[in-house]
Amino acid sequence: MYLEMERMFPCTAAAEEGIRYEVTVGINEEQSRGHVNTVTAGHPESHARIEAIWRRMEEEGLVERLQIVRKFLPIDESELRATHSDEQIEGVASTARKSQAEINEWASRLDSVFATSQSYAAASSAVACSRQLAEWIVAGKIPSAFSLVRPPGHHADGESPCGFCLFNNAAQAVDAARIEGAERILVVDLDVHHGQGTQRIFYEDDDVLYFSIHRHEYGGFWPNLAESGSAAIGEGAGRGYNVNVPLQETGCGDADYLFILFSLLLPIARDFRPDLIVVSAGFDSLRGDPLGKMDLTPTCCAHLLHHLKGVVEGGKMLIVLEGGYNHSMVAEGAVQCLRVLLGEQPEKMGEIGRVKESTRESTLNTISFLLPHWPSLQQYASEHFKKSFPTPSATLFCPPERDVPTANIEQSELMRPERKDGVIRRPFLTRVLHGGTRHEGHEHPEGNSYERTERIQVCLDRLSSLSVEIEEVTQWWERGIIAWIERTHSKEHVERVRRTETMSDAELAVLSREWGDSFVTRGTWRAAVAAVATTLMAVETVFALCTSYASPYTSSFALVRPPGHHAKRDTTNGFCFFNNVAIAAKFLLLSHLPPTGRVLIVDWDVHLGDGTIDCLSSLPSSQCLFLSIHRSDEGTFFPPCNEKNGGGGRNHETNDDGHVLLPFSGALMGDDEYLAAIDRIVLPVAYSFAPDAILVSAGFDCLKDDPLGGYSVSPFSLSSMVSHLMAVAPVVAVMEGGYNLDSLASGVEEVVKRMGGEEGGGGREKIRRICPDAIHSLQKTADRCKEKFDLIQE
Repeated sequence: MYLEMERMFPCTAAAEEGIRYEVTVGINEEQSRGHVNTVTAGHPESHARIEAIWRRMEEEGLVERLQIVRKFLPIDESELRATHSDEQIEGVASTARKSQAEINEWASRLDSVFATSQSYAAASSAVACSRQLAEWIVAGKIPSAFSLVRPPGHHADGESPCGFCLFNNAAQAVDAARIEGAERILVVDLDVHHGQGTQRIFYEDDDVLYFSIHRHEYGGFWPNLAESGSAAIGEGAGRGYNVNVPLQETGCGDADYLFILFSLLLPIARDFRPDLIVVSAGFDSLRGDPLGKMDLTPTCCAHLLHHLKGVVEGGKMLIVLEGGYNHSMVAEGAVQCLRVLLGEQPEKMGEIGRVKESTRESTLNTISFLLPHWPSLQQYASEHFKKSFPTPSATLFCPPERDVPTANIEQSELMRPERKDGVIRRPFLTRVLHGGTRHEGHEHPEGNSYERTERIQVCLDRLSSLSVEIEEVTQWWERGIIAWIERTHSKEHVERVRRTETMSDAELAVLSREWGDSFVTRGTWRAAVAAVATTLMAVETVFALCTSYASPYTSSFALVRPPGHHAKRDTTNGFCFFNNVAIAAKFLLLSHLPPTGRVLIVDWDVHLGDGTIDCLSSLPSSQCLFLSIHRSDEGTFFPPCNEKNGGGGRNHETNDDGHVLLPFSGALMGDDEYLAAIDRIVLPVAYSFAPDAILVSAGFDCLKDDPLGGYSVSPFSLSSMVSHLMAVAPVVAVMEGGYNLDSLASGVEEVVKRMGGEEGGGGREKIRRICPDAIHSLQKTADRCKEKFDLIQE
């Protein structure tokens, strides 16, 4: 028995009452109730799907955090004609005038369709809801939305209802978005069945990019179509704008979907630069679905959406409910996706398993067909790749003689979602910490160093206009801080730095010449200890836990100088005295994380953090992994680390320590190369390693116009990197280099904004071709690391 409608589905806003700028759920429960299967009483595509989602929203306390809308402006047939023929519209509309026997006879001539005399009202309301939400998002009236409607829509093409679908809700949302002014719309279809209806409607369009991941089995799975394969990439102007990744076996799970996301979906989505993302959210790809037979988790769904949100400016996303026939799993998937729309950090992923070889093959087959159309895919365009892909399986089509119809399904006998204990749910929130004026005594006596006091002040000035919390670290237990420093650096080195406080000018001049780039003053000790203390307080901000309290912060930023990542255990180098990030890693591992805890260090400073590698030598890379993207120029760029080029000591570029090094050489790199590095290396490594904490050595000397870096990366790329990393684990970023004051301030501002939950996507110029030197570096690093990190694409 259904609960009373007004009590179960309260309306917090309606179209005619005005709307608020809040994440919105549109729901057509009143009309949906009358759309039932009169032949198969236990049919899983029923109103119970809506009720299950709503109950789960109430259990999770989400209803009061969302704007709920149940009334929409009615549609007319002219709107339906944008995606459907007159014959199709009349066929569905006529059901309102027919007997049930006549309706059943009409439906029997279609593929997997049922209806009642109330189905036209249900389908029309689902369209109205989806159109209205899309229009509001594009117009900037709401940030994002979930169209919680049925019947689903993505199998309905321009000529006929199909597969439980009468009208195509997602396609209608695209039409409304176009009218409102969206120039490019990305449709991502996660339903386990191919959305051939959406594909057909936009197959010749270049302003809609349709991307589908679906079970295919070479045509053996419904809808049993050759056009669901990798070779279907669009026609005419739309060639290259239709993307299918067909899954050729059951049991595909989180690793498979993440692999497709990193290898293909994110790169071309960035190339496309959508104004809106429409997600056809079919939850029949989740584990436990009686039709889908796949193994995707609700948590992974949330991670997929988090990464996609970062591609579109303002995070403009509309989720439209499609399939899903294990109602409890559908409800869990929907709730986790809603949490992403609300700006929460996704739950930590569990074991993600390994990528199936059939998934790798399908993904590479699809890439091979799309290579001429997307610049970001040129990283795969080697002669070896072109000779290997597409494989003969790319066009293999083996449909069955007949398909098994959907039968009654007893929901009580299906898998239930796993309830995790101790899950901390937090919206993205950050805090900036700095050590006040303690660094000001550490200044080059002649004032001609790039590493100078203004670096801190320009960042504080820029951040002061944001709503982010900024805190000065005013006091600490110095003996305790020194004890942590001595867990990383030798006592001799620490004492040598300490003695600078009492040295004469002549002694300091001698020591400065000995230490090269690392000038030293009587204020150096105080500044270096303050940098370590501020860094450890930034760690405490995010990871401090007690029995009744969990930190509300998902990230923090330590605004410190001197930097640290060149400081080795026994020596100083490159402006660095104590290795702030290496000390923080040991602080985390020894005092804040369980014995099995893992820390990932991501160093995006343009210079290799050779000191961090040295300071981590006592820790296995399986416990503390160092990942660096840096300029190398075959070992000649500072710090020189290739013996044949006069680096002296171990050749870090050969990855002797099990860490992940991406050394760029040759061309001067920019956004396209760094974004490719995020997709090809950073995210696959991060998810494969599954850290409990991420430390970022945040150097901004790779940004455009830096006098030492020489690269032309924009703040957008670095803020994108940190946004992606925050889905994996809580992040503490620690400032390293950056010597163009304006570029530094802009970079820090953009990174802090993203750490605080502000949606990105803007400021991205159209991608050019990734330079051949970068492709060579990416491939070499992938080859070195692919055995250890399964998600890396060869």
